[in-house]
Amino acid sequence: MHKLCNNLATKCHFFQTPISLALFLLFFLFPSTVFAANHYIRQGGSGDGSDWNNAFGQVPGTLIRGDTYYVADGNYNAFTVDDAISGSNFIHIKKATIDDHGTEQGWQNAYGDGVAVFDGTIYIRTSYVEINGQYEYGFKFMRSNCNGSFDIISSDGTSFNLGTDYVQFKYCEIAGCGEDMGDYGQDAVYIRGNGTGDWAQHWLLHHCYLHDVNVTCILTRFVNNATIEYCTFARRHTNGSKHGELISWNQGGLNQNCIFRYNKMYDCAGTGMLVIKETNADQSGWKIYGNLFYNTSTRYHVSNAVITDTGSPSKPKGDIFDIKVYNNTFVNTYSVSGGLRGPFGSLVGVNGNEFKNNLCYNTGSTSGLQSRSHNLWNDAGQTNQDSGTTGQYWSGGTDLFVDYANHDYRLAQPTEPGDASIGAEYATDMYGNVRGADGVWDRGAFEFTDGGGGATTTVPPEAPSPPTGLQIIAPE
Repeated sequence: MHKLCNNLATKCHFFQTPISLALFLLFFLFPSTVFAANHYIRQGGSGDGSDWNNAFGQVPGTLIRGDTYYVADGNYNAFTVDDAISGSNFIHIKKATIDDHGTEQGWQNAYGDGVAVFDGTIYIRTSYVEINGQYEYGFKFMRSNCNGSFDIISSDGTSFNLGTDYVQFKYCEIAGCGEDMGDYGQDAVYIRGNGTGDWAQHWLLHHCYLHDVNVTCILTRFVNNATIEYCTFARRHTNGSKHGELISWNQGGLNQNCIFRYNKMYDCAGTGMLVIKETNADQSGWKIYGNLFYNTSTRYHVSNAVITDTGSPSKPKGDIFDIKVYNNTFVNTYSVSGGLRGPFGSLVGVNGNEFKNNLCYNTGSTSGLQSRSHNLWNDAGQTNQDSGTTGQYWSGGTDLFVDYANHDYRLAQPTEPGDASIGAEYATDMYGNVRGADGVWDRGAFEFTDGGGGATTTVPPEAPSPPTGLQIIAPE
């Protein structure tokens, strides 16, 4: 006989056989997994979704919490996720792959080696949703009808009086219509809490590609505790009647605790690339590290700075503070006039704003900083403005980079040591290289390695934590 006791329990459960004990553990530890089911979606399908032979033809209108919906290559209509929350059970919508596609019944490898394309606006009106393309980029979201102003991914809490929490987009391409939009405006992703205290929280964008918009790639209001990582943002096109930037973070409030790391942002015409707006509230608690920001030509330029706010000292609406900008690379940050704009600029706040270990090549000056040190500049005047003698002046031209002409800004040689005291959270670059492993914590987004520039592998995902508080007692 087997006995299972919880550390806090007043009695134990007895089991006659090892099988009965195993079944109890399965149901007790993983109840949502035990009852979860898989469903299948394939272009041209007309079945009940029970296997690949009987697949749905589109994402169904009602989705089941805890279940996984596998999508084959093909073209599909947009969909809405608005199913009621049930604890923390997720709805999983995943690109089917050759290695991960659920049942073998009716499966063909040709279903899992391409892209599933969704045409129209995707509406997220609930919490705990995972949309996972599984590889770059297994899902593509776009609009073939570019008439009118629209979002491609829309989660507007004011329309259903609810914040949306724990929404995840992974390995997705979100494609705008480009610059030929006339007076219409387009945002790739719009996230908004309901504005009455119910925020949109814990959003994750992971390995996504957002591009070719004429307003923003991401527009938010009332959002905090978001993480944006390993994404690429490209080509925010200028339009005489539409103001914008690659990311516009609005009305956030204190202690946002947002993380922006290991991303690439390039070719933006607008106020800035990452704009943290202080409209109606203070903004604080950002960590911005390990990113690459650059422009490929003077056609793309910013009016304020690469990372900036939109305030005015004469008409303040809130403060921007406690922003940590560590180990980023900024290259060719052009201004509207053809000159250079700075990598960071705050007009309304300085407290806790830190700019450290960054690499700035062909950039302007910074402002709104309480602390600035250990940065590399190819401008002697900017170098001298780092704290003490911590600034590094680089006069060796583009030999600093692996392939400047082709926008490969990994390091071809080590920099002077940066400030390693910023902490272990920042101790790897976007390719998983450990900073300081060779004795030098390099400046900029990329850690130099003996192989020249660094590896191209990404950091592996963390394993889930094991359950705690259980004790299994051997047979008596």
